[in-house]
Amino acid sequence: METQANLIDWDFILDTIQEEKCILFLGPELYTNAQNQQLDDALNTYLNIEHNKDIQTYYQEDNLFLFSSRAKKTKTFYKIKNFYNQSFPEAEMLFQKIAEIPFHFIIKVTPDKRLGTVFSELDIKHQSHFYWRKQPPGGLLKQPTSSYPLIYNMLGSIDQQESMVLTHNDLFYYFESIFSGNSFPEKFKRIIKEANNFLFLGIPFEKWYMQLLLRILYIHTDYDFARYASNQVIDDETKSFCFEQFKIEFVRKHIDEFIDELHQRANQRGLVRVFGEKAPSVIEKLRKWIAEDRLEEVLEEFQIFLTDAGQEGAELLDDLILLNNRFNRLQKRINQSIIDERDANVQSNKVRKDILNLLNEAEILE
Repeated sequence: METQANLIDWDFILDTIQEEKCILFLGPELYTNAQNQQLDDALNTYLNIEHNKDIQTYYQEDNLFLFSSRAKKTKTFYKIKNFYNQSFPEAEMLFQKIAEIPFHFIIKVTPDKRLGTVFSELDIKHQSHFYWRKQPPGGLLKQPTSSYPLIYNMLGSIDQQESMVLTHNDLFYYFESIFSGNSFPEKFKRIIKEANNFLFLGIPFEKWYMQLLLRILYIHTDYDFARYASNQVIDDETKSFCFEQFKIEFVRKHIDEFIDELHQRANQRGLVRVFGEKAPSVIEKLRKWIAEDRLEEVLEEFQIFLTDAGQEGAELLDDLILLNNRFNRLQKRINQSIIDERDANVQSNKVRKDILNLLNEAEILE
């Protein structure tokens, strides 16, 4: 349930980060200020909850509101937006170290853009996305990688009021949208399913809806590895529940201590990002994936690469689409046992060779 600092398998954590198999979850406890005030308490103080006439009821246990009108909800939204647009010096110091560790996929349960801002200030190329009820992701999202990480705001963004989960009705619509398969891309679900490690820093596990959210993300699935969590304050009952239900082990280190040691060990391993270096070649990465037999991911990422290349990549994109169709037909025949294993291997090798030929032609586009 609770793991001593010296029993943390740091090598396992770093191995999974390096192989892009570790997903980092960040919660509100990272924003604890120098006076040890939690984010929710700081927001309540900012909103002046007890005397705020725009808020009909505040449900402290769930950190959700009730408004008597949409106009009052909108006014409160803008106050919350202004709150999150403030500087959070303690959190920003932690975010700088997190940004230097090459995580490929980071999931946040706060609606602010502070982490993305830190990435931009450090000139780290990245992509951002957030939950938006019944809204599919716009455009083609690239496969998250350590050289092009994804920051995903799981509970909405201060950029879009309709994405924010502020009331119990919002929470109901959130789960309705997630359960129906909208709003959370299948690509993200697959990445989570294929992960070999999860790190949870400052996640409010005591919230009932957070525990439900972990199930939606398949975190309850039985894995043969530990998932580590660090919280500033958490009770023993919640620790026991999370270990029994999700195999999450809580470390005795506080969040800042955990991040400091992880950053130090990553630096000793030569994993921390060196700013100003040229980003790894996309073509070389895709060649490596072919060697690892990750053809489906190669085809998906290669299509995004050629689409981004515009007119210069149009001809190759047409060839790739035909090749992708051929691969899909082959996979269908293999799954239906229409062809034998030997023939399947021959056809798969032909697909690999044709992909490599297209990659060679695409090198001039980088």
